[in-house]
Amino acid sequence: MSDVHMAPADVRASADRIAEAGEAVRTSAHPTHVAQIAAAMTGSRSAAAARRVYTAWSTGASDWSRAAARQSANMAAAVTDTVARDAAVASSTQRIASRLEQAAR
Repeated sequence: MSDVHMAPADVRASADRIAEAGEAVRTSAHPTHVAQIAAAMTGSRSAAAARRVYTAWSTGASDWSRAAARQSANMAAAVTDTVARDAAVASSTQRIASRLEQAAR
């Protein structure tokens, strides 16, 4: 059997940082800059390539941002659940120990 040690505040802080990274990617203007390049080269093969890059970049950034938000929410929910379960087990163990102590008297 192995032990798992977790600092809830550290996990929550990590979840917050993941959410911040997702938000930074979501609000990034990089795809817009690529679209501006495409507009500047109207009609050229490079403009078509830039539009494809814009689409791929925008889709990738949106997908990654949503995945980061889900990961952040899952981590936060997991730590909340773990802390609650740990408290319930501790309480149950305390009640059992108290009953055993009373029975031993």
